[in-house]
Amino acid sequence: MALFWSLVLWVVHTLFRFPSVLSSGVNRVRRHTQGQISYTTVEAKFAPLREQLPGSVCFAINEDALSYADLCKLVLWSAAAGVRFITVWDYRGQLKTNETLLLEYIQRTHTQLSQSHDRKFCIVSGVVSGEDDASTLQVLGPDSGRSSIVKATIALSTKNCSEITVDDLDQQLKLATPDPQLVVLFGENECLYSLLPWQLRLSEIVNVPTHRHLCLQTLHQAYHKFSKCQQRFGK
Repeated sequence: MALFWSLVLWVVHTLFRFPSVLSSGVNRVRRHTQGQISYTTVEAKFAPLREQLPGSVCFAINEDALSYADLCKLVLWSAAAGVRFITVWDYRGQLKTNETLLLEYIQRTHTQLSQSHDRKFCIVSGVVSGEDDASTLQVLGPDSGRSSIVKATIALSTKNCSEITVDDLDQQLKLATPDPQLVVLFGENECLYSLLPWQLRLSEIVNVPTHRHLCLQTLHQAYHKFSKCQQRFGK
């Protein structure tokens, strides 16, 4: 009897894992067959969605093993498509600890791709640029959400509860970039942990099995899902 239930659990687990394994395998094949993608290809791919793209996106990684090369592609493809504000986050805080490494990957790859591309744009880290062709990158860790709430609570503790407004909280919890309109959540564990609980209250969330071996079509599908959303803000 125990053997029977073990077999049943194995079958259920295999069926549950099959879509993500298949998706990862397809993405890996696509990545090896498509080679390095130019910015011109990215712009053409996302041109029909240009007006429906989010102004601010957050890539949340719920995976232990990080691929900086694939994260680099997420950032650069999104910037080339026209997304102005990009946030990357992982639940273990590896990206925040190794922020310099990620920025080096991005700048090196960006320089290579820009050499054969007419329209120039830049990636600015941590500050909002007034340039039309600049995308702002923000790197956050698991403490970013918690610490900001603690600081906001301390700052507002001098007021009476009846005096505290939503605008007060917005001001205290304001980030370097606008609140994400879209969160692309990578990983089998569909959990936000401590990821910016206040800033994500109106965000659309799209789940993707993994960020590794990512292909352009996968990112396009995530943005396409967002373009079809009708945000009613609770109405």
